[in-house]
This record gives sequence, C-alpha cells and structure tokens, in this order.
Amino acid sequence: HYGTLMLNLTLEKCKLLGLNRVLVTCREDNIGSAKVIENNGGVYEKSYINPNDSKAYKRYWINIK
Repeated sequence: HYGTLMLNLTLEKCKLLGLNRVLVTCREDNIGSAKVIENNGGVYEKSYINPNDSKAYKRYWINIK
C-alpha cells in the first residue's frame, strides 16, 4: 500500500499548490499502478499509444477536494 500512500501525499501537495485536478497516467499493462490511481479517486478517461515508445497508456483524472 506504499504506492497508494505516496500518491495520496502527492495529491495533498497538489492541493496546497492550488490545483483542482491532476492527470495521472500509467502503462496499460501495469495493473498495480492503475489500482493505486483508482484507489486515490482516479477516473479513467481513455487509453492512448505513446508515439515515443509505441506503448499503450491509460489516462486518469483525479479531482482534488
């Protein structure tokens, strides 16, 4: 659960910086990272292919309260 905690602490810092929403991405085949993002309120937007490495990535938005 360290990943979930680390992202949570990062989101707290984003809140202090005045951000309302952040974009978080992970490789499409990285189930663990996707769960960490989802556990922190990430809402899946879409997947895309990164032209730099031809790998599939997922985009998630997290609203900061």
